[in-house]
Parts: sequence; structure tokens; C-alpha cells
Amino acid sequence: MTSLALFFVGSVYLLNGLSFLGLIDAKASAPLNILIGGILLAVTAAIVKSGGPAGVEQASLAEAAGFLLFALAFVYTGIGGLWPSTQQGVGWYCAWAAAVSACLSGWHIIHDANAKSSILWAVWTVVFVGLFLVIVVPIDRLRKPMGWFLIAAGFTTCFVPGGLGVLGIWSTTSDVVVLAIEVAAIGFLAALAFFGGGSSRRVLASQR
Repeated sequence: MTSLALFFVGSVYLLNGLSFLGLIDAKASAPLNILIGGILLAVTAAIVKSGGPAGVEQASLAEAAGFLLFALAFVYTGIGGLWPSTQQGVGWYCAWAAAVSACLSGWHIIHDANAKSSILWAVWTVVFVGLFLVIVVPIDRLRKPMGWFLIAAGFTTCFVPGGLGVLGIWSTTSDVVVLAIEVAAIGFLAALAFFGGGSSRRVLASQR
């Protein structure tokens, strides 16, 4: 994803994390989800269209897939915030999105030789898996840890990389440093889940 896009994705992570923690209502975060999702859909269309009659290059196609994955996730989440009956669908979409994210993580490291992007997609895979477990299974004790993890991931995988990209220094940032930060973020989630995130209501019930 582009640096500018990461900034906006980070804001959605923040609001959705606050919603999971019960600090704001899901309806309050719905407009931003739908707005940013719509913008990402437009970006996806622009990337595909830029390929022209000859088609889209593999790297651009992978980038478009990433934009589309998050665009649909945000639009669907926004709809779920407005109409709670769709929440189960959001959860199952997250399962599919986790599989796609894992594939994109592998693609970036194998074909693109981009370790930092691979690491970010690996973290987003964990995000989608966690959302699936909370919404569909549901594992209620993971709800609050996932809220904090969404906020943390919003900063470590979106705000910081996006900011460094805008400043032109993301490409020179050490892969080891990025890996260490993201491992710490996942460790943060694991610690919260292990030591207990407190009892939480089911997603559907919390929206009624």
C-alpha cells in the first residue's frame, strides 16, 4: 500500500479498536469505514485502469489486490456497524481475508523481495484471524485484547510506516527493526489474551 493510504487505514484501525473496547459505538465508526473503504475502491480501480489494454503488471495487480481487500473489509464493517445482522458475514469475510493476506505476505517476500511489506501483511493476517475468532466463533475473552491490538497495529503497521514513507525513509528502515516492532505487537496481543481480556459480550449482542 502507498504511504498516504496507510495513514487513512490507521485511522480506521483506531476507531474500530475503540469500538471493540466499548469506548465508542459501532455506528460511530461506520461512516469512516465506509468512506475510507470507498476511497480504497477508487484507488483500486485507478491501479487496474492504469494498466491499459496491455493489462496490469503483476506487482501492480498485487498492490490492487491489497487495496481491494481492505476496501471491502472496511465497507463491509461499516455496513455491519449500521446493520448488526450482517456482522456474521463480516466475520467470515475476515477468514477469507486472512488467507489472502497470508498469500500476499508470501508473495512480497518471494517474488518482490520486500521483507517489510511481507511483515506488514503477516501482521494483517493475524488481525483478520483474530477478528474471525471474535466475531464468528466467538471467543469473547479475545474481544478486548483485539481492541487493543487493532489500535497497536494501526500505529505499527499503518501510521509509522505511512509516516516514514511520506518522509522518504521507510525504504531505508531496517527490516530487523520492523520485524522486532511487529513481533512485539503480536506478543502484546498474546499477553493480553493469555492473562485474560475480561468477559465481553458477543458482537451481535453488543450492537443491539
